[in-house]
Amino acid sequence: MLPVELQDLRLVTRGDFVHGTGTGEATGATTDSRAVRKGDVFFAIRGQNTDGHAYVAEALQKGAAAVVIDREIAMPRRGNVLRVRDTVAALGDLARLVRAKFTSPVIAITGSNGKTTAKDMLAHVLSADRSVVSSQKSYNNHLGLPITLLSLTKETDVAVVECGTSAPGEIAALAAICRPDVSVVTTVSETHLGGFGSIEAIAREKAALVEKLGPAGTAILNADNEHTKRMARATTARVMTFGFFRGADVKGSAIEGGPDGIRFLVNDRVPFVLPICGRWMAYNALAATAAASTLGVDAAQVAERLMSFRLPPMRMEKIERAGITFVNDAYNANPRAVTLALDEIELWEARRRVFIFGDMLELGSDSARLHERVGDRVARSPGIGMFVSIGPEATRAAHKARALRHGLEVHAFASTEEAARALPDLLREGDLALIKGSRGMRLERLLAAFEPVELAVVA
Repeated sequence: MLPVELQDLRLVTRGDFVHGTGTGEATGATTDSRAVRKGDVFFAIRGQNTDGHAYVAEALQKGAAAVVIDREIAMPRRGNVLRVRDTVAALGDLARLVRAKFTSPVIAITGSNGKTTAKDMLAHVLSADRSVVSSQKSYNNHLGLPITLLSLTKETDVAVVECGTSAPGEIAALAAICRPDVSVVTTVSETHLGGFGSIEAIAREKAALVEKLGPAGTAILNADNEHTKRMARATTARVMTFGFFRGADVKGSAIEGGPDGIRFLVNDRVPFVLPICGRWMAYNALAATAAASTLGVDAAQVAERLMSFRLPPMRMEKIERAGITFVNDAYNANPRAVTLALDEIELWEARRRVFIFGDMLELGSDSARLHERVGDRVARSPGIGMFVSIGPEATRAAHKARALRHGLEVHAFASTEEAARALPDLLREGDLALIKGSRGMRLERLLAAFEPVELAVVA
């Protein structure tokens, strides 16, 4: 972390040192007492399963420069204890201060789909010739974003951060902390409707990342999405667009794809060959290409570097078990992502295609309608030979598909555990099985039923 004087920490958090001298310097920060190093600030945060206030003494014993609390505790024998109104807000305050000290570019990425992959692609491309700090996994909320920014050091050349949201106002708050020089919006679609109520409200939320840009900044927007295109009106910054339609600044064309990867052209001249599944992944590559160009990395360099890019687990992850090809795309799900995944596997060769579908969560009052729409999509797909639903909402889709397409083999299960017990008898060698559902359904557990059994050897 860029060093911060403890008195500056007190000022930015509007707190008071209730123990210790409050002098010295912080060189790191963490919310995990197990990871405390000498010179760190430990933020005592209350979580679902534990309360960081119980580990204040441990953090100080490990050499923490200070601990930050927001409730009464038994005071330690020695050490700096800063009392604030809210430790989560204080974490964001420190991240805002560190960001203010950081003079290199910050690129922030949001969107209903693809933001994590676009972020990972861009970080992969830039790390070839510079020091990059990027959000780990999907660290994109009021805790994850500050933790990422608190990793900035004097050696960092660029920060690539992800901004997520599930309720109004969250993107604006994150943008105020990270103060992006470049804002990327991948797309707007029907996600987290339970927290927003409409896709228009989602678009307004995502637009906050663009609105926070100054005149010297750059907004990078999906030209093929009607909601992101309108965001150009919300900023005085330079606007770059990407997409497959005419007029995009970074334009894709001639896309092909299959189980071995995707191929397409950028601006009709630069070939991209990516060893990842899912033709829609090209949009993430185009977004990364546009963002990289703001730092002087051209499309040919991006194409070369992305040849070694790999997706993290549970994103169109191909797994072979018992002669069955599983496509584990169960990291998360929303209506648009489901449609794209179905479109993809319908182009792959298989003896039989099976769609294993778990509930899409956080869709609010639109949940029934949107799940039934998935059922309608499956019914219109002759390439899907079996439909397996898991959870009460996904079962709506199963009932809809069965009603619209007579003869479709449909199996509905109440839980992932119930489905895991039944699937080995339903699937057969040569099947291509797409697994798709929200993270909360934990559909990856289905694969355990197909793990090879190791036989014990008796001496």
